[in-house]
Amino acid sequence: MIKSGTILQKKLNVFDIQRFCLHDGPGIRTTVFLKGCGLRCPWCANPESQSKQVQTLRIANTKNPALPPTLKACGAMLGVEEIMQTVLKDKDYYQNSGGGLTVSGGEPMLQTPALLELLHAAKYAGLSTAIETCGDTKQEDFGAVKALVDYFLFDVKHLDSQKLKHVTQGNAERILSNLRFLASHDADKITVRVPLIPGFNMDSELMNQIFDLLISLGIKKVDLLPYHVLGKNKYQQLGIAYPGEMISAISRAECQILERLAASRGLTVNGA
Repeated sequence: MIKSGTILQKKLNVFDIQRFCLHDGPGIRTTVFLKGCGLRCPWCANPESQSKQVQTLRIANTKNPALPPTLKACGAMLGVEEIMQTVLKDKDYYQNSGGGLTVSGGEPMLQTPALLELLHAAKYAGLSTAIETCGDTKQEDFGAVKALVDYFLFDVKHLDSQKLKHVTQGNAERILSNLRFLASHDADKITVRVPLIPGFNMDSELMNQIFDLLISLGIKKVDLLPYHVLGKNKYQQLGIAYPGEMISAISRAECQILERLAASRGLTVNGA
C-alpha cells in the first residue's frame, strides 16, 4: 500500500478517462482506458486502444461537413498522480453507489508496473478497483495485481484455440490458464464477459461449454455482450477499414435465448 508522502513517478499510456460509467463494474465508476492490446478482434469498439502509438482522429464536422475535420490526438503518457486527481473528483459518488476505479483498455496488464502504482494509489484513497482484461498476458502480471483488485471483468471469447487465434490473434491456452489462476484465488471477484458475435461464437453448444467451464471454476457471474457497431465511426476517424463489416446484427430474442440458457445453469446473467 502506498504511504502518505510517497512520490508517484510511474506513467501510463492513456487514451481516455470516462467519468460516471455504469457498466464497468458495480456502482458509479471512473474508467481509465489504456492504449495497447495484443488482440485484433474485428468487432473491437475501441480500435484506438490497439496500438501503443499516439494516433490522430479526424473528427468530421456533422453540422457543416464542408468544414475540415477536427484533429484529435489519441494517447498520452499520464502520471498516476494526474490520473488520480481526475478519479478522486467523484469519490462521493463511489462511496454512495459502491463504485470506484476501473482500468480498461486495450489491455491494462501490458502496463503492469505503472498499473500497480495506480492500484496502490486507489487503495490508499479507499477506492474499489476493477480491471477489464482480455486475459492474454503473462500470469505473473495477474499474480502481481490480484491482491489490489476487487473485481476482474475477464473476457472469454471462444474456447477453440485455432479459431480464436485465426480471428483475434489471441492465445486461448494462456487466457484460460489465467482465468483458472484467478479463479483458484477468488472466483467471486470474477465476472466473465462473453461478446456475442454471429458467425464466431453465437452457438448454444459452445456457450454451454463456456458455462460448464465457469461453473467448474466456481465463477457465478457472466455478462453476455451483443455485437454492436457503435465504434464503427472510430475506424473512419483513424482512416482504417472497419473489419466487422461482414458481421450480422443480433436480435434481442437471440440474446435472450443465451441469457436464459446461462440462467438455467445457475449463473447470474447480465444481458444487453
